[in-house]
Amino acid sequence: MARALKLPVKTHKAIDTAISGQIRKHDIGSLNENQYFSYVASFGAFTKVSYSTPQWLKNLIGHMAYIFHGILSIADIRPHITKVVADGKEIDGDFIFGSVSNSTVIAGLVKLPKADISFDDGQFEVLLIRNPKSRKELRAIVHGIYHKKYDERYVHFFKAKELTFNFKDSAAWTVDGEYAGTHDNVNIKNLHRKAQVVVPAES
Repeated sequence: MARALKLPVKTHKAIDTAISGQIRKHDIGSLNENQYFSYVASFGAFTKVSYSTPQWLKNLIGHMAYIFHGILSIADIRPHITKVVADGKEIDGDFIFGSVSNSTVIAGLVKLPKADISFDDGQFEVLLIRNPKSRKELRAIVHGIYHKKYDERYVHFFKAKELTFNFKDSAAWTVDGEYAGTHDNVNIKNLHRKAQVVVPAES
């Protein structure tokens, strides 16, 4: 989220921003009306990496710890049979990953099309990745995500302000990288411009 908002990482610049920055309205999300997130809610492949990676490993090798731990968790990837209703539109599928976000980057790895994203438009960006049935399909998925060109046979990318997810078997969710429980049904709503963030004056 900080990267997407171009917040400074150096301490003195962060202090300057806090003192002389400008307030920007920002959408946040609710999950089942009792949990909130500032930039992403997700399920499926690699989502548990953010909270299950050991702290000692993060201290040792930094961001590479997530990648290393993610590789180790590949064997745990399983598809979720899901019905998604997004602003009244239904999408059924066998998905290995799903995210509902308000950011240009997810987990520092998946980059979304910046031109399509506004942080206060009342809508989320939704990414759903279907379970690949072959190496060819897997290559198409990876290629599409890397180049931000999505083939709806494999990857759905769209905007929505409210979504429900109904799972055949319960799925574990994360919100902003933290474990958010295991659910059979999830309702996500965009809380339009309910947060305020101080950002650099020039942004």
